[in-house]
Amino acid sequence: MKKILILLAQEGFEEVEALTPADYLRRVGAKVDMISLGDSKIVRGAHQIQIVTDGTLKDISSENYDCIILPGGMPGASILQKDDRVIRIVEEFERNGKVIAAICAAPIVLDKAGVLKDRYYTCYPGVENEICFGKHVNKSVVKDETLITAKGPYLAGEFALKICETLFGTSIRNKLENEILFRSLDI
Repeated sequence: MKKILILLAQEGFEEVEALTPADYLRRVGAKVDMISLGDSKIVRGAHQIQIVTDGTLKDISSENYDCIILPGGMPGASILQKDDRVIRIVEEFERNGKVIAAICAAPIVLDKAGVLKDRYYTCYPGVENEICFGKHVNKSVVKDETLITAKGPYLAGEFALKICETLFGTSIRNKLENEILFRSLDI
């Protein structure tokens, strides 16, 4: 069973960017742990939605996970970027060739951890100006080896599907797309 780690700042993360990947990955059988950086399991998103996480960072061992997901939003992404524990975990995932996924403003965390060097990425418009390394691409979702990045909230579904595809394969992604009616809307 694939194990996914979603790190949440105590406040200010984009709720849809955290919950959509959690939902989609659980639908395909992954064990997803939403983990708070703080001492409390209760976190509050950028739009004041409270979430009870599965635990706190001090309670887990990051080496037990196959993928890390970093939601954006402010000040959430900034809080992740300033936390040395988060940077160490991202560096560890990079060293071990594990899947690293960041959306919206969260690529600033990847930049600080040195993950973007010589890699393609995307982010929320304007955030690329805060990033020193990497090759910015103006696309919705970008995959470069085990690195997955996306622009922002509206793309949380595409982002989550790309993570599913990377971890479980195209057939599982296609099955999930059918189940959630991803491409079947009559608009």
